[in-house]
Amino acid sequence: MIPVWLNIAINEVGTCEFPGIESNPRIVEYLKSVTGDHDITDSTPWCSAFLNWCFNQVNISGANSLLGRSWLKWGRQIETPIMGCIVVLSSPFHVWGSHIGFWIIHSENSLLMLSGNSDNQVRFSLYNRSRVLGYRWPLFPNR
Repeated sequence: MIPVWLNIAINEVGTCEFPGIESNPRIVEYLKSVTGDHDITDSTPWCSAFLNWCFNQVNISGANSLLGRSWLKWGRQIETPIMGCIVVLSSPFHVWGSHIGFWIIHSENSLLMLSGNSDNQVRFSLYNRSRVLGYRWPLFPNR
């Protein structure tokens, strides 16, 4: 069964940043789902805002942060990923950086995840499993 928040995310596939100084209004909406002092333009890193927005659509509070690693303290940790769980990945570019998305499936060395701000859009992408920092699941959906 596909979690309702994952269906919300799937419906957003293809949403992408606008070139130039204009911002995609949908990405601006994602960014407004996160409090704090940050730019509300689609050039702001928005992978975490996208997940917050998806959960907000189904009345689940997200991590409420633009920082991907903030999700490591959200919900509950799970050892074995479940479709639609949060995957927190390390960044290959910054020791403190991260990327997050919804887990779909994995093979021995890679995983498929649905995330925002992957090549400036909402899309399915493959990542190396060695980058996984953790899997998280909302507190209330029992599974």
